[in-house]
Amino acid sequence: MRKIEDLIKEVLESPLNNSERAEQISTGTDYIEINDNRGISSTENQDGSVCVKNGKIIISYPKGTGKYASVSPGDGVMFLVNGMEVGDKVLLTEDIHLQIVFDEEKPQSNLEITISDDGLEAYLTVQRQPYRKYRLADQEASQHLVLKKEVVEEILPPPVDLAEVLEELESLGIKSGIDFAALERELKAPTGEKIVIARGRPPVLPQDAYVEYLFSNDQRISKEMRDAGRIDYLDKGQFQSVEMGTVLAVKRPPVPGKKGVTVTGKEIPVGEPKDVQINVGEGACLVNNGQKAVAVIAGRPVLAGKQRLIKVLPELTVPGDVNISTGHIRFKGDVVIHGNVLEGLIVQATGRVTVLGNVYSGQIFAGGSIFIGQSLIGGLVTAGGEGAFLNRILPGVNLLLKMLANIKKNIKQLKSNPNFSVGDLNIKGDGNLIKLLIDMKYKELPAIVANLSSHLKSVRYKPSSEIINCINVMTEKLTGLGPLNIKSLDELTDIEKMLAEITRIAEESAEIAEADVTVKYVQNATVEATGSIYIAGQGCYRTNLYAGKDITIAGICRGGEITAEGDISVSQLGAGSAVLTKISTKESGVIKAQKVYPNVILKIGHHSYKAHSEMQNVYCCWDDDKGLFVSSK
Repeated sequence: MRKIEDLIKEVLESPLNNSERAEQISTGTDYIEINDNRGISSTENQDGSVCVKNGKIIISYPKGTGKYASVSPGDGVMFLVNGMEVGDKVLLTEDIHLQIVFDEEKPQSNLEITISDDGLEAYLTVQRQPYRKYRLADQEASQHLVLKKEVVEEILPPPVDLAEVLEELESLGIKSGIDFAALERELKAPTGEKIVIARGRPPVLPQDAYVEYLFSNDQRISKEMRDAGRIDYLDKGQFQSVEMGTVLAVKRPPVPGKKGVTVTGKEIPVGEPKDVQINVGEGACLVNNGQKAVAVIAGRPVLAGKQRLIKVLPELTVPGDVNISTGHIRFKGDVVIHGNVLEGLIVQATGRVTVLGNVYSGQIFAGGSIFIGQSLIGGLVTAGGEGAFLNRILPGVNLLLKMLANIKKNIKQLKSNPNFSVGDLNIKGDGNLIKLLIDMKYKELPAIVANLSSHLKSVRYKPSSEIINCINVMTEKLTGLGPLNIKSLDELTDIEKMLAEITRIAEESAEIAEADVTVKYVQNATVEATGSIYIAGQGCYRTNLYAGKDITIAGICRGGEITAEGDISVSQLGAGSAVLTKISTKESGVIKAQKVYPNVILKIGHHSYKAHSEMQNVYCCWDDDKGLFVSSK
């Protein structure tokens, strides 16, 4: 009879019991199957293997002396070996009890309602965590596998109830500006993001009153580039300046704010806006109940002190020389220069200009009078703005008017002559005939137009558009081959009208501005003035003077041209036959000189007298009965 111990051992080693062992290894799971090769006799050695098929681990034990297979847990996969958790590689031998456990999450919905720090927004965040059922991901047979999981089923939790959200809102005191549409959208299809579900009313902050200054407190307006892209390194910009009546500042009134409300209904207070006032000093005043500051004089606007006091200074003062450091001076108002004006520099002002020193080949343009304390050596000085320019060109304008009238008269006479053929004129126009008359009888006409154009290019200010247009039209039609393009005499009539307009502007300018120039000595320079010119010192040498009124020279005048609309008074004129000196005035004017040297031309209107010998106490005028009258002692 066999022993009970032997029977038990035989049962345990039978194939049926091996199947039971497979189920024991997978207790609590359905993931492990075993291909048991132990009962198969073989002389062949073969390594064990492991694979995953349809979510199940299939283990093949080795044959003979082959190696055992092994597995390692991947993310979310846990091993229990013989009841103990193992996080590392497991060797798949016959005597282990392996269980596979997955990290499984319970289905749940979470909601969170928060309020922004400023209380103006409430946010809802809905997080839905589904239940996920896993199995092992299939893998081909290998001696070692890292076991991975895959989702086979996902079950969403029930949606968050609207009543639950409303209850939470009420508990937080949120009652203003609830966005029910946004709330329902998020509950229906949660995004997991923070969604605004309530908005308060933000406060509108008050706006303080402020003063808007309509001028820059910078001393100069920067200007780096001149026309055609050329850089004038002496042009450092125009000085800030304004005309009388210019609005300098405007007060912008305060604007009250509006209270806000948080999502919990709490009021958000706002303060009161601050008020300001415009402060004005000399040269400025307040208008419109203190809402505006206006310049009462022309000059340079400034903001002074902590109170930002608006002032208009009537003059610009340059404490030293006008040189490369200062650059050109351009200012709306008066300019006082305590030093000299050096070569190449320009001083331009709408008011008076005072130079206490010398002017060396500089240029001074003033709307008012000009005073030079010492000498003017080279350069150009113009007092009276556009009026001085008009004084220069007016004789040429009047001469052109006479010439054009005569040309028209000549052409009409020719056309009325029965021996004159007008066939070519009907085809080509009057231009050919005008060109012939200019070439034969009025040869100086193009030169007069060219001289006007040259004067126009020389001015530093912009004359009126009527003057510019007239000179440009004459240059186009009356010089070179331009007359050939004239179709009829009507074009000459149009030019006459433009010239007549220039004379009208000149007459008005003469009535408005009489600007004088005063200087001690002038040499190799040009001086223009709508008023009078006074040379109070040694006199002038090789200088051109043009005055709308009188010219007075206390010293010697040698060389150049002296032209005035009024009287001319000189101590000494000329300096021998080598120097030509020309003195001109209108028929109503008088020329007086204590001494006149030979080669001096005295001209009254269109009548002139040339001195051939030295003369004393000369008096020259026009007498309607005697004609040009010259007396001397």
